[in-house]
Amino acid sequence: MSVQYFKVDHKDNIISLNNSDISFNDILKKYSTVVVDVYADWCIPCKKMFPKFLKLSQTIGNANIAFCKDNINDKQTIHGNKQYVYNNKVTAVPAYFIYKNGKLYHYMIGGNMESLQKHITS
Repeated sequence: MSVQYFKVDHKDNIISLNNSDISFNDILKKYSTVVVDVYADWCIPCKKMFPKFLKLSQTIGNANIAFCKDNINDKQTIHGNKQYVYNNKVTAVPAYFIYKNGKLYHYMIGGNMESLQKHITS
């Protein structure tokens, strides 16, 4: 299996999982908490939620938490196999995945930022 790498978007401190600079496994090793926003370019709710996701990253983000985004329509993604990563849990977008200590901790469909924040900080 080839290693996939991802690009950090320094403009908004959100790591894009659809480009190349750092591997997702390296992200999981580097940060104790990793939050992934799974979206689609055509998704209106995704576009409405992203500013809230960005604000959340700026509010609670720190050296131990990585905020990432993953375009579900892009074929280049974690390990190149979305089903492997998301275990068929993405039935709608936006979807959010929280990894703690390298393991999937929680996922949710929809844009309840208060609930997302509770799961990130718990």
